[in-house]
Amino acid sequence: MTTPPGLQPERTALAWRRTLLAATVVFVLLIRSAVVSPSPTTLAGLGAALVVLGSLAATARLRRHRYLRDPADPRPIPVSAAAAVCAGICLTACGALPPPA
Repeated sequence: MTTPPGLQPERTALAWRRTLLAATVVFVLLIRSAVVSPSPTTLAGLGAALVVLGSLAATARLRRHRYLRDPADPRPIPVSAAAAVCAGICLTACGALPPPA
């Protein structure tokens, strides 16, 4: 049984949308945390989450445009976008998690 050629890229595009939605939820929760109890680490985490959100939005948009142009486009996402997302996630976690007691 063979699968149609456009399904894998479509699933990838949908996965990027879900990831962007999850990052938006984390960003909103960090905003709430910064309003309720502002601290320098929370604000740093909020800034890092903003970088992650921007990088994810740009990358998801790129993937969507590539998918619409050619569903079988094999090019990977830019390394700079992946590095910004990974570094931002680490910094967001440092800002979101409470410091050790």
